[in-house]
Amino acid sequence: MGRNDGVDHVVVSMMGRGFFGPAIERGGVRLYTLDMRRGMPSPASVYRLIKILRMERPDILQTWLYHADLLGFVFGKILGIKKIIWNVRCSNIAFKNYTFLTRIVVWLLRILSRFSSAVIVNSEAGYAHHVAFGYKPPKWKIIPNGFDLDRFQPNESLRLRFRALIGVSEDEMLAGMVARLDPQKDHACLLDALSLLAKEGLRLKTVFVGRGCEPDGALSLEVKRRELQDVAFLMGEMKNVAELLPGLDFLILSSAYGEGFPNVVGEAMATGLPVVATDVGDTAKIIGTTGRVVPPRNPPELAAALKFMITLDKDTFKGLGVAARANISRTSDIKTIVSEFNALYRKL
Repeated sequence: MGRNDGVDHVVVSMMGRGFFGPAIERGGVRLYTLDMRRGMPSPASVYRLIKILRMERPDILQTWLYHADLLGFVFGKILGIKKIIWNVRCSNIAFKNYTFLTRIVVWLLRILSRFSSAVIVNSEAGYAHHVAFGYKPPKWKIIPNGFDLDRFQPNESLRLRFRALIGVSEDEMLAGMVARLDPQKDHACLLDALSLLAKEGLRLKTVFVGRGCEPDGALSLEVKRRELQDVAFLMGEMKNVAELLPGLDFLILSSAYGEGFPNVVGEAMATGLPVVATDVGDTAKIIGTTGRVVPPRNPPELAAALKFMITLDKDTFKGLGVAARANISRTSDIKTIVSEFNALYRKL
């Protein structure tokens, strides 16, 4: 609902309505769009933001991610909004891989952070990194990502449907990586690990889902170069990950840097999947003993973890998935996380 626990929510999207726009509106939340193009705000979009803020007159302006943090802060202050909260969702970003504009934005945020009301981070790693970077807000608050445990859960019919879609039988082991093609996600590390497994005669079928992972995209060339065409399923971007995850046996995330609390790790665990991931951000803490965590940028270690998973006996493997869902249910139920946000709003 638009109003939750005494808080009336309004959403402003810097770009368009996107995938979640209709769901936001169905929930009774007012949604505005600025229709910006990626990279630089236009005068028209800035004017629209000012008009929206003047009309809504929020008690609290909460922004998400670096560019929104800066844009919201500047115009929120100009319009006299007293409580402005930023959100940090990453940890040790490698800025050399990002645009000059993004680097300038983050440098400005470091200076301006002391004039915000609070900074929310979704991971301890993100908190530590931004403190070291020079963020000095009057208040820090760590609130982990939350997950809808009714939407993300084991589902046998979805499992069978997805496997039929890609032609994988019920008894075949199927892993998946859900991540856009980006240096941060280090798809090459996973492909190298799959190659090492193949040399041992272990050909692990793996689904690659995300923007840039199309069958005719750049990733397909890397798959062919490693002769993994028979095990790598390139699906491209899929909007409803909740319908994909039940079809997998376990999730892989091979990120090299920058993660705070990877959403897909929590979604997979809620679905009852063990996770094999690199030790970036709070990933190791989130997974705990319900999966395997390896150093980043290390294909041999990742291959060893994958081999461990695919050679487990069925009962032990199933137990990992049950434990994964229990862990994420205890720490990141969406209802609990919403309550934490609302508690912060009330304090401010």
